[in-house]
Amino acid sequence: MQAAVRYLIPTAEKPIYLASLGGADAQLSISTEFAEHSVEMHDARQFQPVPDLDREGFALFPQATAIQDFYDY
Repeated sequence: MQAAVRYLIPTAEKPIYLASLGGADAQLSISTEFAEHSVEMHDARQFQPVPDLDREGFALFPQATAIQDFYDY
C-alpha cells in the first residue's frame, strides 16, 4: 500500500512548534514547510524476524484494550 507522508524540508533555521489548544479546534503551527512523499507501507506485525528497537528503530508489543468496536463512534 502506498501512503503520502509529509517530511520537514531542511532549512538553515530550526523549526519551532507552537502548541495550540486540543480538540476540534487544534491546529498545527510550525515554522517550516513540508514536502509530501509517497512511501510503501507494510504490516510490520507480519515481519520475520520481528522488528527490534536496535535494528529497525521500533518494536511492537501486544496491548490490551477495553474498546470492543473501534468503528463505533
